[in-house]
Amino acid sequence: MRIPARRNMRSAVYWSNVWGVCVSLKTRRGHHETVCTDVHDQSRFARRKRLTLLAREAWLPTPEDVIVQKLRWNKVGRRSKDFDDVVSVMAVQGEAVLDWPYIEKWCAEHGTLEVLADAKAEAARVWEDDAAGG
Repeated sequence: MRIPARRNMRSAVYWSNVWGVCVSLKTRRGHHETVCTDVHDQSRFARRKRLTLLAREAWLPTPEDVIVQKLRWNKVGRRSKDFDDVVSVMAVQGEAVLDWPYIEKWCAEHGTLEVLADAKAEAARVWEDDAAGG
């Protein structure tokens, strides 16, 4: 991947994973540009949310993108922690809040729909307890 040189760039961060390569560029004006070879990475970086934490700017992924990414990692690494994290994110966010069409689109793309259904079934227990006032 070739990243064009720009005079107004202040810093660059490069990382890779099993799906592709990303470069995040910060301009002198504080704007961020991210170039990724993975289509889901492009989507999740476009959807991230900017927050101020402890007087510092931070960018956080959406809960949906955490779920999708953790399911991808679970598929590759077979780590139970990733599955447990997905169930926890679903349980905390609540069924009605999450963008299920977005999650299901990416899980279909990545071949993780079956494990998504398993995680959703486990999270449903928490949702049912919450609805019952438990």
